[in-house]
Amino acid sequence: MLSLYSDSDGSDAAPIGISTWDEAKQGLNRDSCSIEQHSLVETNSENSYEGSRNDAETKDFTDELNSKANVKSVLPEELPEVEKSSSDAKSEKDDIKIDRLSRSVPPGLDEFKSKAISSKSKSATGQAGNVIHRVELGGAEYNYASASNGAKVLASNKESKGASNILGKDKDKYLRNPCSAEEKFVVIELSEETLVVTIEIANSEHYSSNPKEIELLGSLVFPTDDWVKLGNFNAANVKHAQRFALDEPKWVRYLKLNLLSHYGTEFYCTLSVVEVYGVDVVERMLEDLISVQENPYGT
Repeated sequence: MLSLYSDSDGSDAAPIGISTWDEAKQGLNRDSCSIEQHSLVETNSENSYEGSRNDAETKDFTDELNSKANVKSVLPEELPEVEKSSSDAKSEKDDIKIDRLSRSVPPGLDEFKSKAISSKSKSATGQAGNVIHRVELGGAEYNYASASNGAKVLASNKESKGASNILGKDKDKYLRNPCSAEEKFVVIELSEETLVVTIEIANSEHYSSNPKEIELLGSLVFPTDDWVKLGNFNAANVKHAQRFALDEPKWVRYLKLNLLSHYGTEFYCTLSVVEVYGVDVVERMLEDLISVQENPYGT
């Protein structure tokens, strides 16, 4: 039987247009390879795209870190200037406070020390021993029985009139008592607890009797029945100020002045001024300090 697929020359040949299994298999292999190659190309392209995107993101992140690092590196250099400006402002405020404090503190201590030292060389009438009187900045003696310094009249006999006038400076005002009154006295609260050294009295009223014998008592408390006697003084029959020194200066806060007798026969006995001089506790300490500075070795 002749083969349907035989040529005229008797050789077998595959029909045209029909491929064998091997050729189909080889074609399939070729197609799969091409597909695989195509997939590989796509994969490589995707990987290259991802890699380039990752590189770009990494670069952006690195640039951001570097920029932050640059900012941080700049801040410490600028910070001292801020701290310096704030410290300068604080220093200026402190200087202003110190200046205000220096202006608010009165220069009285050093000035008074110099005046006290200079006044110590003067021999004032009525000083007892080496005790000096306190002086004001103007050089005048400090009056502890002055109303302007805080002194007060606390008591007087019931017949008296105008007892507080003796603490003022108005010579036209005075303490007035009928000379016939049996007990004439006045109690004065000094401006401070004082080492009383001298007292000064004056009567400027012409048509009145002058005080003659005066008793001076003192105390640290009031009221009291335990007055300490500071001295008895006999005043002259004159119309000007008279000063009396205590034989022994005493620390007192309250003085009682007893007017025991008078001159003349006028109806009224008057007294215009009572002044008290000495030193208080602070001034006494200052005096001792000055004495030590002038004579440090006690020679």
